[in-house]
Amino acid sequence: MKDTDIINALLSSGIPGFNTISDAGVKLPYFVFTVSYPANTAADNMNYCINPRLHIELYTLGKDYESMNKLEGAMQSAGLPWQHDTSFLDGQGAFMEVYDTGSVAGPWQELTPAPDPTPEPEPTPEPDETPEGVEDGTEETN
Repeated sequence: MKDTDIINALLSSGIPGFNTISDAGVKLPYFVFTVSYPANTAADNMNYCINPRLHIELYTLGKDYESMNKLEGAMQSAGLPWQHDTSFLDGQGAFMEVYDTGSVAGPWQELTPAPDPTPEPEPTPEPDETPEGVEDGTEETN
């Protein structure tokens, strides 16, 4: 799944979503999403796949279970595993529901694995010509 597919799935919740909080400027509820630290798959001293994690903050007035259910349903339908935490923002009188996804379903950036360092054996060359006197796999004898 591509990042645009995931964002479109989140926006399908019907809740306004923004990439930065400064873009928001709308009344609650809304969510802000950012790509956070990656969960890389690595072995043999190299990364085989880089899977960013998605950090989503849902801002609501009061505990808005309807908005939470819509956003969680959108994440579930997109195949995003997530963990949830709640904070109350004293200065704004609002709740911030924080969702951190596991590795985003499907790689956003695939890396080509390193080639196998073990060389393959050289194939045995086939003879270019049939020796004289050999036909159909038999030799002429006198």
